[in-house]
Amino acid sequence: MLRLTLYKRFYQHIALRMTKNIVVIGDTILDQYHFGQVKRLNPESPNPLLNIERSENRLWGAANVAANVVWLWASCTLLGNISQDSHGEAIVRLCGEYGLEFFPIITEQPTITKARFVETSYGQQLLRADFEEMIALTTEDMHTIIATIQRIDPDIIICSDYMKGVLHESLLSLLCENFADKKILVDTKPSKFALYKNIYLFKPNFKEFKEIVGQDVENDDAVIAHYGKSLAEQYRSNFVITRWAKGATIISTKGEITHLHTEAQQVFDVSGAGDTFLAGMAVKLAEWATLSDAVLFGNKASAVAVSKIGTSVVKRQEV
Repeated sequence: MLRLTLYKRFYQHIALRMTKNIVVIGDTILDQYHFGQVKRLNPESPNPLLNIERSENRLWGAANVAANVVWLWASCTLLGNISQDSHGEAIVRLCGEYGLEFFPIITEQPTITKARFVETSYGQQLLRADFEEMIALTTEDMHTIIATIQRIDPDIIICSDYMKGVLHESLLSLLCENFADKKILVDTKPSKFALYKNIYLFKPNFKEFKEIVGQDVENDDAVIAHYGKSLAEQYRSNFVITRWAKGATIISTKGEITHLHTEAQQVFDVSGAGDTFLAGMAVKLAEWATLSDAVLFGNKASAVAVSKIGTSVVKRQEV
């Protein structure tokens, strides 16, 4: 069991003494993988019986974004939720193994965990079981988050919103108010776009793009450009729309449109590919790259991610 007071003091000390380029804030999730083989049906029900051979923990959600930032060669601080339970302890250990500085917000809700059961013969996920409750931050938690980011004074802030409660409307208002001069990169659901004010960039995927548009539009350059330009004007932010095998499209606040097409990749698992894309963009922007170069780098990094099974960090030398 974690000891709350010492735990918070330790990470407050780290946050105060470290200078970081990138801060990731959002829903911190533990990803548990159980690998095995199916050799027969379950005699108790008409379902495959998976004989577990090994299990491992990985970082997911905002923690996966932050881990990819570090392995793509940028310094990073993660601000996210955990509880005082074994799964929270596992996240702390993993952050240490990845060289990631973690400032935990201790919540009353259990640490969010996703358990995935994978058949190794075919590399296919048979089942995912989620253990989660909506996170409820206190006003004190929110002000602590803002004060910590102010002390770190990052170049870039990434909001990784898996809709589990960390990026509450009240916290978003404080973020946009206090860090209007920072490059804030946002990955969230379209229903929350309006809660962000004058941020640098939104990163919807094509499915989310269709949801914003409200139509089942084609994944076509002209269609993306037509609707995307209106969105950039409406939200006064840059948009990067990830389009799976068709690459990505950038719509700038100036109305400039850039389509970045890529070669088709062999895909084993799309888990976490969007996180890797976002991390790659942030790393290059922190290196003063242009938005187009940052998107190209993010796209290459995500192409590596989808070639792996499960949630995996991508190393700089792999891109």
